[in-house]
Amino acid sequence: MNSNQIRQQFISFYAAREHQILPTESFDVNVTYLNAISRTNLWTLPFYPLSLGEIHSPENRSAIVQKHISPNIRVLTQRHPTFFEMLTHWGNYSKQQALSWAWELCTKIYQIPLSRLVVSADERDTETIAIWRDKIGIPEERIIISRWNGWRSDFGGHCGVSTRIHYDCHPERGYELAASEQDIDWQSKSKEEYDREDNIGHILPEEDLRFLSFYHLVFMDSEQAKYGNTRTPLKTNYMACGMDLERLATILQGGASFYQTDLILPIIQG
Repeated sequence: MNSNQIRQQFISFYAAREHQILPTESFDVNVTYLNAISRTNLWTLPFYPLSLGEIHSPENRSAIVQKHISPNIRVLTQRHPTFFEMLTHWGNYSKQQALSWAWELCTKIYQIPLSRLVVSADERDTETIAIWRDKIGIPEERIIISRWNGWRSDFGGHCGVSTRIHYDCHPERGYELAASEQDIDWQSKSKEEYDREDNIGHILPEEDLRFLSFYHLVFMDSEQAKYGNTRTPLKTNYMACGMDLERLATILQGGASFYQTDLILPIIQG
């Protein structure tokens, strides 16, 4: 499946589920929170007006293919490009609905083998763990219980606990170690972890990374203060979810890294 087909399948999937399809946000934006954007992930740009209560309310289920420039170009690995795209959707649906749709998209539309998929969830989020295990039917040994699994932006705003879908690059290792969180928490750190100033020099060799995280689902239920750790409950909870196009293309096109996908390889070959 080429990258254009991946984009179109995503858009078609959520359009059929009553999501409005939004145009990609421009990088040339004139907004009061521009300085904050330079310190956080630009794929969340469409969420900023939502967080500030301006446009795109949670009741308006929306989807977008959003371009992204990493604010920290010092972090370059075969999993962390400087420029990439996020297949993003959000709305007022329940956890179970969001997880069911995500699993259907991955397994039915993109036809990723069930044997290669693993999920992770926060140890405090027993509801999500139960949905993955009892409603979706994921074997317990493929549910990694993380000590922390969540999302928040650097400038404050909406935040919440999250869950992720990962591609297992080495299923031959079995799941005994996976259940201990060794591969998820240590060998497959998130993009946010790599971007931290105090973690910039700590990048493990690519060949040691087992799980490729490609789908992030966030349960937005709180408002994070710009300064400090104060959080207040939202009047209306909603889901904000995103898939990394380059990582998904790597999986679906059978490459070892995004450099071998149709997004990058034609440029290299000139």
